[in-house]
Amino acid sequence: MNSLHDDEFKQILEQKMVKRPIIFVQK
Repeated sequence: MNSLHDDEFKQILEQKMVKRPIIFVQK
């Protein structure tokens, strides 16, 4: 369960990073 959640979170994080790295760095 945790593994699955981590995978999803990682994917979302990567997408957000690529979409707006500035916001990720600020936050």
